[in-house]
Amino acid sequence: GSSGGGLVEATLTGTGELVGLKISPEGCDPTDTETLGDLIVAAVRDANNQAMALAQATMPPIPELGL
Repeated sequence: GSSGGGLVEATLTGTGELVGLKISPEGCDPTDTETLGDLIVAAVRDANNQAMALAQATMPPIPELGL
């Protein structure tokens, strides 16, 4: 997942474990760490959303139970 136009990139496993985080030097403003934190959170959320979408797309449909 990414945020800030690619300033921050996060990599998660299929179980949601954060295994990689890349921060572009342009995203590192020592006077504005709050924005960097927001970019990291957004990148992790994006990666999680992508993982969930991939899981849903690759899982076979579950037949509805006629209860």
